Amino acid sequence: MPYRLSVLMGIYLRDVIPFRCMMDPSTLSWPYIFGDEKPWSTEKLTDIIKRQTQRHMGVSITNRDFRQIIVAIDRRHVRPGQTHDDEDDDDDDEGEFNHPHDQMTAHSTHVASNWYGQLSDATHSFTPESLDMFRDISCRWHRWLGFASRMDDSVEFDVTMEEIPVSIEEQVHKLTREKYGVTFQWKCQEQKELAIEIARGTTPLVGVLPTGSGKTEAVLMATMLPNAKSTVFVTPLRSLADEIYASCKKRGIDVIRVGKDTIRRARMIIVVTESVQSSSLLKLLDSLHADDCLDRIVVDEVHMLLKDKSYRKHIDSVKEIGLPVQFVYLTATLPPCDEAKLEDEIIFDKPKYIRGLIKKPNVQYAVRTCGTEKERHTMLKSLIDQAHASHGGKALVFCKATKECDNLARFLSCKAYYAGQDTSILQEWNDGPLVASSIIGAGVNLDNIRGVYHVGVPYGAMDFEQQVGRGGRNGKNGTVFLILMKQVKPFNPVY
Repeated sequence: MPYRLSVLMGIYLRDVIPFRCMMDPSTLSWPYIFGDEKPWSTEKLTDIIKRQTQRHMGVSITNRDFRQIIVAIDRRHVRPGQTHDDEDDDDDDEGEFNHPHDQMTAHSTHVASNWYGQLSDATHSFTPESLDMFRDISCRWHRWLGFASRMDDSVEFDVTMEEIPVSIEEQVHKLTREKYGVTFQWKCQEQKELAIEIARGTTPLVGVLPTGSGKTEAVLMATMLPNAKSTVFVTPLRSLADEIYASCKKRGIDVIRVGKDTIRRARMIIVVTESVQSSSLLKLLDSLHADDCLDRIVVDEVHMLLKDKSYRKHIDSVKEIGLPVQFVYLTATLPPCDEAKLEDEIIFDKPKYIRGLIKKPNVQYAVRTCGTEKERHTMLKSLIDQAHASHGGKALVFCKATKECDNLARFLSCKAYYAGQDTSILQEWNDGPLVASSIIGAGVNLDNIRGVYHVGVPYGAMDFEQQVGRGGRNGKNGTVFLILMKQVKPFNPVY
């Protein structure tokens, strides 16, 4: 065997097999390398050769084909200065010369000339001289294949093996065990698929997964892989940027936030949309790309490209950079009918979509109607109090207007959160109700929200789904109430 393969085989025989028997004494130590009870049959060997040659060469080769090819290669490239004349071969010629190259493969020269292998035990005829001769033939094969036959005596012994390529799936699997523990479980199959495709570099990639399904975590996993480079994460929300920043710090990921930290290279570079056009960021991206140190650009809440012109303007500046890196787009609300519109916005043709089923089986929905504003406020407080008495937790109340948020917050004796407010309000919110505008609806991960209450008609189905997603996270049961006046106008089913 080639030297490096022989070292690997020695480790297997010396360490792996004894360890296996030590861990499980009932393990039978068969005298065959793969632990089978008997040698491989011709049929099994043929199936393996056909499968592997089809996979790696694109051509299916049988065991018989393999023998023919080996004999031809041996005669053309390995056997030194030999001529072969098969015209006068005779099965009964006891004086027939058997070439060592043929004996080494367990058949006679006559059989070799007819391309048939001899499945018999040839070890009975081995002698020290024949082993030396076979070793020399093996070395000739190794030279032709480009392998080293044995360790160079002039160098110190070193069993260090070149790393065997590990698939992306195996790398991600190993990462989850090391960083999240052996009990780690994917939140859904789509989260696993998204993490693998991000790590693989698939571009453009669009992940449409429900809230709470781990889209952001899939991105963080890719940044924690051993050979990961920089990832730029673009988000429209400061609160979400703060949350991702904290998650990176918790997992030991080198992270900066543009606008708050000194601009430098890092594994994770978090950017709020209004900072995307900063000259310092653009220079950093150019530098990272020039040094082949930029893996990807991730755009969160991509559905806002279809709704928010200001967001679209900032993301346009990212597209204009034109860097040939992976682009990943994340959202929880992108109806299939809007895929073409999104592709027009991001100027990418046929992106790969990973789409999860947008449903929350642990969340109950209900609609309540009332005649006056005062009745609606009273009904809201009653529903919140009943739910809190039943199972505790937080209650998130959504309103459209800032003024209405403040009025309801005073009525419920709680705080209000909307654009311009300090994010410390969210950090200090541990229990009971909080009144908020739609700014809190996208991407913000808040734990233990057991009830979501909409006072009035939402802006549209997409906003409604985003806001509903704040409740019932981490598999906990939740309730969604839509509290309407008896006379309301129907709203746009999408926007």
